[in-house]
Amino acid sequence: MTKKNGRRELKTLKACDDCKAYIGRLEKKIEKVARIKRINKTLFGIANAVSATSSPDELYRSIHQLLSHLMDVTNFYIALYYQKRDAIRFVYAVDTRDDLMVEWIENFTEDKTLTGEVILKKEPMFLKEEQLFEMEKKGIGRGGVFKGLAGGTPDIK
Repeated sequence: MTKKNGRRELKTLKACDDCKAYIGRLEKKIEKVARIKRINKTLFGIANAVSATSSPDELYRSIHQLLSHLMDVTNFYIALYYQKRDAIRFVYAVDTRDDLMVEWIENFTEDKTLTGEVILKKEPMFLKEEQLFEMEKKGIGRGGVFKGLAGGTPDIK
């Protein structure tokens, strides 16, 4: 191998490394665009379900099914907040770990729950398992079985 060929090989290797980095950045952009498309498709589907479904239960099932395209919703619920009553009503729930699901939580601001945190802070919350355990140590969301991650998004009107 001559020095001339050796230099060419080094330049080629450097160009390959630059290409790999570029391809990596391009793949991330493509993944981001694909996720944005899935989000938009899901939002359109939810908006369509609002007018196409004939009952609240059917709407909740549609929302659950549509969100499954974006995230794991194996354990999923929809809760409505009644501010004047200081209560939460669980209008839809699918839970593979807990057979006993309450319909109402009265005086919910006195009890520290993850659902309450989402509602009172009016901000979405997505927590990994470590974060869930930290919240539990603070007395928030105690008694639940945590695996993987949990999330919630308030519908603020």
